[in-house]
Amino acid sequence: VAQARKDALMALQQPISAERNSRWVGRTVDVLIEQHNPQTGEMIGRCARFAPEVDGEVRVQPGADGQQAAPGSLVPVEITGADIYDLSGRIVGARAMVAAARRQG
Repeated sequence: VAQARKDALMALQQPISAERNSRWVGRTVDVLIEQHNPQTGEMIGRCARFAPEVDGEVRVQPGADGQQAAPGSLVPVEITGADIYDLSGRIVGARAMVAAARRQG
């Protein structure tokens, strides 16, 4: 019974979450990079509205010039997509180039 109630509540919450996340598309937010996948170039991070363990994450693609950032870097990311739990975007701005230079340095 408890699991059925939880499932019903999650089903009600999912469209609300997707709609709220979609409001972030087009915005630029600071993202703390936590992981980097060298095979794909994708980075995983969190913006201020996402708490570790309980909230979604931001999947970050390299910037237009291949800009990447090392874990621990705070970089500006333009949000280009959203789903129920996560946001996706790409690195933008000069701070990203500084972070990439430090990583290569």
